Amino acid sequence: MSNNQNNHLDQLNQFNPIISINGTITNKENAKISVLDRGLLFGDSIYEVLMAYDSVVFLLREHLDRLWNSAEGLFMNIPISKNELSHEIIKTIKAAGNKISYIRLMITRGEASRFGLDNDFCSKGNFIIIVQKHSGHSSHYYSEGVTLGFADVIRNDVRALNPKIKSGNYLNNFLAYMSVKNKEKGAYESIMLNSDGQVTECSTSNIWIIKNDKVFTPPTTVGILAGITRETILKLGKKIGMEIREENFGAKDVINADEAFISSTTRIIFPATKIVSDLRDQKIGSGVPGPMTMRLLAEYRKFINEYINRYRDNDL
Repeated sequence: MSNNQNNHLDQLNQFNPIISINGTITNKENAKISVLDRGLLFGDSIYEVLMAYDSVVFLLREHLDRLWNSAEGLFMNIPISKNELSHEIIKTIKAAGNKISYIRLMITRGEASRFGLDNDFCSKGNFIIIVQKHSGHSSHYYSEGVTLGFADVIRNDVRALNPKIKSGNYLNNFLAYMSVKNKEKGAYESIMLNSDGQVTECSTSNIWIIKNDKVFTPPTTVGILAGITRETILKLGKKIGMEIREENFGAKDVINADEAFISSTTRIIFPATKIVSDLRDQKIGSGVPGPMTMRLLAEYRKFINEYINRYRDNDL
């Protein structure tokens, strides 16, 4: 058996999440939900991904606020209050007992009483909390950076399925990711453009570029998810005196950037040091993680530590 196969099996063996379904905590073998749940039938669900450090759920209020905004966008009633849900999350991560936890929180519209799109054809919604040990990312992503590629698939138009809704219907992002992966150029993440050719975001992260000591990220109006890590970086960058802007830019601006990086809840910040595209394959800037990117990463890690210390004995 090859080393790659062994590594894959090791990862499968390590995937042993603790799962709460409507408040009942169990393991993956016993976690059950109806095949008639609309989350499965139609992707009629919303979700959030969170991190917990020493049982402190990082930016929990912000994630729950966005969850409720997503529910409003889907005309969905969440079957539990924010305070009750926060306590269920904390109860589940304590049951898992991890030093650092990856948390996937899902709300579905519930089990359908018959087939059809009308939301009256379903019962009370379900909430699902999945908690898995997070072992961190390989250090080379931070020290060497990642490669980005441009997806063949465009970002959903806000008038079709608004990307600001973090829904369980993730096919747009999946197809964008696969369109780059299938090119076999070694890209780690795929950049999605909108129908006007503007950069929006990556398949699982927000994107940033740095040019002439100015930091840019696309505005939410271009058709992106309002990333919580993104919003935190905007605040931290301004706090330390960086010129940081929400402005539209295109593919060539990424290619010609001095630095670039991607951001998400689990990664924080990954420097992007290479771009593969139909125009050409090349380094971004000097081809190594840039100083402004690494300063923002250091500031974010500092902010996480401060947050943990502040809320260590509190639910939120």
